[in-house]
Amino acid sequence: MVAQKFTKYLYFEAYLAKYEASTYTKLTKDNCDTIAVINKRLGRGQTPFREDLKYGYVRFLCKHGGIYSTRSVVIKSCSPWR
Repeated sequence: MVAQKFTKYLYFEAYLAKYEASTYTKLTKDNCDTIAVINKRLGRGQTPFREDLKYGYVRFLCKHGGIYSTRSVVIKSCSPWR
């Protein structure tokens, strides 16, 4: 998924859906800036971004967030029978 280029956000969404299905993961948007927000911050003489890209910056995270614990681990750590 590194170094992929997409001309429209729609194509990226389709690729992301295939990736999620093939790896059995669920990705969520953690942080993003829309093109409208970025274009408002541009100074004079700077070229605005195309609106069809939808986002200027997007960070996706795995829904689990990299923290994996089973129920048995939680029960052991809270057990009063130590």
